Amino acid sequence: SGVPRWQMAVFLERLISRAGIPVSSDGARFTDLAAVPDEAVAAISALDSIGIARGLGDGRFDPWALVSRWEM
Repeated sequence: SGVPRWQMAVFLERLISRAGIPVSSDGARFTDLAAVPDEAVAAISALDSIGIARGLGDGRFDPWALVSRWEM
């Protein structure tokens, strides 16, 4: 079991923001985020801007792929 990658991004972005680490969500560069909530798009963009979430390397993030607890 796990959580979708887009939810993981929201969890991590909230944690980073609450820790006072500045992040920018200048807009998603990934092409497959149309079906995820706007909050998730902003979180994914913020994590991408600081090098935590890089996607698959082909312009996709694969937001619906599952992340296990140990991967997170």
